[in-house]
Amino acid sequence: MEVSFETFYQVLKEKSILYFSLNYQGNPDPHYYVLLDKGTEILLFSVCTSKLDTILNYVKRRNLDYDTIVFIQNEPDKPFSKNTYINCNSPVSIPVEDFKKMFNEGKIKYKDQLDDEHFELIINGILKSRLVERKIKKLFL
Repeated sequence: MEVSFETFYQVLKEKSILYFSLNYQGNPDPHYYVLLDKGTEILLFSVCTSKLDTILNYVKRRNLDYDTIVFIQNEPDKPFSKNTYINCNSPVSIPVEDFKKMFNEGKIKYKDQLDDEHFELIINGILKSRLVERKIKKLFL
């Protein structure tokens, strides 16, 4: 059964984990993204990766707080099949119209919902980050 974008968007909520490609930081491979905020015009996501070295180098080179990395261990009751790290320093904004186009082209897959504990850690990391714009931080204050 095919679901319309309107139906999908209606049930989509914060903490949703989606799988799609955005060519994030020059990498065309699809990644998991956690929906942080569902605005009327913009969706805000945090990208997930299994590459610890990459994210540690990113934080270290910029002298950022290590609390801006959220670790989700691979466990049977968790949504990821590998240990996963979320970089809270670079939330990704996607206009709703672009998101709709990606959905209609079959490029977005729903995975699961993130638990409250890890979601709060992501928000904490965003608030601690020196790189995240004030207008994004205000969404979570």
